[in-house]
Amino acid sequence: INKSKKSFVLYLPDNEIHELGLMFINHEIVNRGYQSIFLGQSVPVESLTDLLNYYDDIIYISYFTVKPEKDDIDDYIKEFESKILKNDGTQFRILGQMLNALDLNQLPKKIRPFKSIEALISELERIK
Repeated sequence: INKSKKSFVLYLPDNEIHELGLMFINHEIVNRGYQSIFLGQSVPVESLTDLLNYYDDIIYISYFTVKPEKDDIDDYIKEFESKILKNDGTQFRILGQMLNALDLNQLPKKIRPFKSIEALISELERIK
């Protein structure tokens, strides 16, 4: 049973292949009755825009283990915000080691970082 109209889109950035954590998050989302679209590894931002034509209420989730690299992560966030988060119903949840390269206090309000999978799963319990 789908609990809400929210759709979760799980993907890894271009050239990121460490998907075990994302697979576990996908399992937890589906196990709680939410709709999940698992795109997997190495997905360019441009490939995410088509989903905006089909879903109104999307929470994108990504794991930054080695990509985008430290020098590129700010640009990646800006690109994601301008191409994806311009729609009212979209949000972005990010996890992973590369968050250490970001100033988490300067993130756009539609982007929420998580230090652990457990913290993200805990948020799922509160989503309507």
